Amino acid sequence: MFDTLSILAGIMVFLCVFIAPIFVYVPSAALGGVIIVSAASMFAWFDIKQIWKRKRLDIIPLGVTFVVCLYSSSLGIMVGIVVHAGMLLGKFLHPVKKVENKKDETCLVLGGPLLYPSSEVGKYFCYCGPIRPISVT
Repeated sequence: MFDTLSILAGIMVFLCVFIAPIFVYVPSAALGGVIIVSAASMFAWFDIKQIWKRKRLDIIPLGVTFVVCLYSSSLGIMVGIVVHAGMLLGKFLHPVKKVENKKDETCLVLGGPLLYPSSEVGKYFCYCGPIRPISVT
């Protein structure tokens, strides 16, 4: 089955080499319309409503990417990646919400997962207090 599909895909690519000069006569506006119609199917309003209901901060990278893509698509994708990475790093780099001191114990309350980028913060909070042996009973 996969061999047949591979051969068919190869034939289609080979035929596109000969058909490509015909597209010179198609207006750019018509090709742009085809791209817009195909890109419009990527935005499902139901999904955007679900994101808005669950976590509104996730709309920020979507909106920034969409607005910048109107100027330049490659720049929009790069800016969207940087905005989303900045949001994730901001959340994961500072996972310690608060430090609770009880009698002779110190407890760290984490606000998110303790991942590799945030391990230095956890190590700093763990070594702030006096180091004492833990008795196992």
